[in-house]
Order: sequence, then structure tokens, then C-alpha cells
Amino acid sequence: MSLHSWFHRQACRGRFSRPITCDHDRIETRREQRGFRTSSSCFRVAIRRDVWTLDPKQYAAKNQQRIFLQGTKKPSVHVHLSDQSTASLGVARVPFDLEATRSPWPEDAMGFLYYHNPPNRPRIAGELRFRATSSDDPSTFATAKDFCLPSGQVWTRPLFSVATQPATYPLYQRLLQDGFVPPDLDKSLQGLPRLSIMYSRCQLLYDLQDTFLLDLSRQWHSLMVITEKKVVPIVWLRQFLDNRIHIAPYKGTVLARFERSNDLRHEGTQTIVLRFLKFVTPVECIVPGYDDYFEQPQEGELFSKRHRSSLRPWSVDLKEGNGKTMLEGLRLLWDATFRPGG
Repeated sequence: MSLHSWFHRQACRGRFSRPITCDHDRIETRREQRGFRTSSSCFRVAIRRDVWTLDPKQYAAKNQQRIFLQGTKKPSVHVHLSDQSTASLGVARVPFDLEATRSPWPEDAMGFLYYHNPPNRPRIAGELRFRATSSDDPSTFATAKDFCLPSGQVWTRPLFSVATQPATYPLYQRLLQDGFVPPDLDKSLQGLPRLSIMYSRCQLLYDLQDTFLLDLSRQWHSLMVITEKKVVPIVWLRQFLDNRIHIAPYKGTVLARFERSNDLRHEGTQTIVLRFLKFVTPVECIVPGYDDYFEQPQEGELFSKRHRSSLRPWSVDLKEGNGKTMLEGLRLLWDATFRPGG
């Protein structure tokens, strides 16, 4: 009896609790999760992750079960789709993070993918989230918590990314069929440019309410401003670098936000400042005997630097500024906040 026939007979007798698959099915297995290499000719027990809906209100009606993502870097999710009388299956990938090293999902990553549309935000700011639950019972969803990254930020996949990246497009099709994306928003999303590889891991901003992470030791930072009409980058070059010594004097990661300046000297202008909201990792000076030419960042305070020997908050006048790599993006962010729909 061949190996294939033996596996088929055992499966028919109910000896396996999960379906059997070959390598070419591209479904992660328990052996893969544990880091073992497997032969391309062997048969393995597969872990299926099926998504029937991204609407928590429909979990019970569609018998949506929890999906198990733990231990994998880019787990595949089987997305069930329907087109009138026919049904189809799409495969999407949902990595835990977007860093080049690709950390695996933590061991408690068991729960439900769902769509979240933040209140009082632009509708393009919708996002996928993952809520960890203790069981398959949909009633546990309401009391469970959204899965978070090590930084403390909620794990999300922005609607724009889901709609424009091939690896997640089946999930976008599911959003369309669940009725979360109206036709005019779908048209806007499909008309926006796709991000190049250079910007594919950028944090996305929709208005001045949005926060983002900054690594103070980096010389280059990029953010992306998204509206239904435009996609524009904000690129910072050497903003945290002390040009006298050619290094960044501080290290650490902070949660930050752009704000409209309330300084009386900026009254009547369109001036943006930067506030450090919270330290995600400790902020430390790495230059012995540093003279505070750049003021050490403080939680809740504005980013300040020296200008002509005096220390003052960093700011950009959107009408008179000269930073070409960031001005267009900041202007779009301003308009999205104070002139929505304009």
C-alpha cells in the first residue's frame, strides 16, 4: 500500500482531527511553527485558518471559529468568498509585524480578525484588528481585548494596505462582501497609487489626531499621509542628528504626534509642532558630557532644538517653510484635519 493510500484510508476512518495536505497547499503546519524542516514529498497535518466574515455581528450566523496564528511569521488565512451563486476561496497573509526580520505571532495569538471603523475619523481610516479570545464562543468577543504589539499599540492592518497589497486582497474582498466598504470608497481606494517597497512599511496618518512611533537614533524617518484623493509622504532627514558631532545624541523610541502650534508668535499661521507623548523604550543620552544642544526629550513636551544659540520648539510654517520632503505631506495632513472633504 502506498503512503498516499494509507493516509487517505486513515483520514476516511476519522483517525485525524484535522485535514491532510501536501506541501504545495502552502498551509503552515505544526512542524513549520516549531522550526523543523520537512521533506517536499511528505504529507503533514495542516492547521486551517478560515475566515467566513469580518463582522462580529455575523460570527454566530456564519459559524466563525477562532483562528490560531501563534508561532508563525506570515500565517496564511483562508478567506471564504461568494459571488452570487458561486463560492470561492482566497488565501491571505497576516504577518505579526512589518519589520524586515518578521517576528512570529506570540503564543496567545488565538482569536478573531475583524473590521474596526474608528468613530469620528475619516472613513478611509478603517482597519483590520485581531481580538484574542478564550474560546470559539462569539459572546466572548465583547469582553476580550485587541491584540497589541510590543510597543503597546494595537495590532492593525489599515484599510488602504489591505486593499492595495496582493497578500491581503482576499480580506479586502471579504470586507466588500460584508458591506463595510461602500462603492464610492472602493473606487477611491482603487484609484490611489500603490506604495513602492521603500514606503511599504510606513506608518499611515489621516489627520493630526494620529500618533506614530519615532526612533530617535535613526537619521531617516518616513510617514505616509492618506486621504481618499491623495497619498503623500512625509520624509524627515537628520532631524534628531546633532550636525556638530554627526550623530544622534539620544536613543530610544517615543510615541509622538504632530500638532497645531498654540504659540502666540504663530497666531494666524499654519504652523505645525511635534509633541512626544510617551516613551515606548527608555530615552537615554549616548554622548558623555553632552551639552544639551538638543534638549533631552520629555514625555508630554514638545520636541525642541537650538536655533541661533537659543532653544525653541521645532516648528514648520506650512506657508513659508522650505522643507520639501515634508511640506506637501504636512499640508495634506492639515487640510484633512481643518478642511475635511476640501
